[in-house]
Amino acid sequence: MGIFEQLLAEARAIDAIMLEYDVSDRDTVQAMQELERGVKALASGIKGGPWEAERSRVKRAARIMLNKSAKIPQQLERLVSRISGNTQETRQLQKHARQIREARNATQNALRETERRSSVIFNGTALSPGTSAYPLVLLHPGGTSEQSYPPAADFVITGTEGAQVSLAIEHVATIPFGGHYHDVGREPEFTGTFSTDLISARATSGSDPALEFEIPHSGRSVTVNYQATDFCSRFRITLVMQGFGKCDFPLEVKFAETMEDLSAVDHPYIETYTRDGAHPDSHWGREKLVTAITDLADAFGRELEAGRFGEVTDDQRKLWVNDLSLPWGGHIESHGNHKWGQNVDINHWRMNKKQISWLHKNLKEYFDYVLFHGKILHWHCSVHISL
Repeated sequence: MGIFEQLLAEARAIDAIMLEYDVSDRDTVQAMQELERGVKALASGIKGGPWEAERSRVKRAARIMLNKSAKIPQQLERLVSRISGNTQETRQLQKHARQIREARNATQNALRETERRSSVIFNGTALSPGTSAYPLVLLHPGGTSEQSYPPAADFVITGTEGAQVSLAIEHVATIPFGGHYHDVGREPEFTGTFSTDLISARATSGSDPALEFEIPHSGRSVTVNYQATDFCSRFRITLVMQGFGKCDFPLEVKFAETMEDLSAVDHPYIETYTRDGAHPDSHWGREKLVTAITDLADAFGRELEAGRFGEVTDDQRKLWVNDLSLPWGGHIESHGNHKWGQNVDINHWRMNKKQISWLHKNLKEYFDYVLFHGKILHWHCSVHISL
């Protein structure tokens, strides 16, 4: 039996005794009608404002029944005291006095349950209704090109039985957050999942994962797990719960390790560039990778100034460095890796033959892994960093 059905059952017990002793009045009749109609409406699956309104009417009607029946147990006990002996009449009066007192206590307990404070906690942080500008953060521990370990966090949601809850997440498509700019027409295909052990919950996944469910028992905490992915950026999570309101807050998923911006390094023999309009800020790497690139550029510059590359154009006076990783790490479209600041693409289609030959011979002195991509005209290089 649900909490509102319990309220109705106890009110019926109170009403039956009041009718038997002819102490019911128009207020109690109307209160019982409100309870019958309201509990039926709450069980019908209504949502939003109508649910809140019916809940308020049911609680008000239950309080009327409590107020109207407040003196009845004492009145019945006084009647018992006026009758001498242990008769059937006294036993009936005592039984009714006990029943109405028990029904009143049960009604009061049920009302307290319906008034239990709704709460939402995400990853240990209590959330409040309204829109927050302050982001919560999940740190991604990273991984390898074959396997990664995306972070997860729990919502602990407490509310009134039958309260409808909905959760949704969307990507904030602006460049300061993680290096992504998907207003160009591409959204991440998969931004995570919501899951719970409630069988009745309804979940969707993909670029806009969502979850809907009802609080099964008043005061019960429902745990909802949010599993992030390798897509590191800023998202906005919206939670709506009847009896709590709407909560809207930013969530940032970031690589846990420090990244350095190669494009901010003032080096005479390094030119950074990108051809991806969705990720124009893609030159971030771990310290070991940035050091390897600058060391390579130092050696490249010495060879250049010594004249060992022969005649060179202006473009050939620099190493042309394409993608490393994004500022917050994570998935970057068109790359199977480049997630955790360990990979870099070095262009060779601007180079002359002597420069290409020199790089072929020397790249492995600076990087742990080198792969030549002839079709896309660059070397893919990486450094090994234990996670």
